[in-house]
Amino acid sequence: MAKLNIKKNKFGTPPPIEQIKKNLEEPEIITNHQKTKKQKIDGRSLRKTGFSHQLNVKVPKNFKQELLQLSKKLDITLGRLLVDGMNCYKKKLKNEDKIKDSY
Repeated sequence: MAKLNIKKNKFGTPPPIEQIKKNLEEPEIITNHQKTKKQKIDGRSLRKTGFSHQLNVKVPKNFKQELLQLSKKLDITLGRLLVDGMNCYKKKLKNEDKIKDSY
């Protein structure tokens, strides 16, 4: 005969029916686990930007960390930070007469 795998009830005994009837009338209590859950922030959780093309670039670890810290400090997305940085760099090169107005 095969042994039946009987699972133990890990929740204990159920509460009495009188206590269950009142559950729907009482407000829900938030536990500490629900309060301290850390929300991960990424581009999906921020406002829409209108950017639609993806760019994957390999960079040193500390550079990526600096980008993330700066974008968080300025409250902008990584895409916006890269676009603004590129525009600033082009303006600097234009002022030094190293590039023309367009490529």
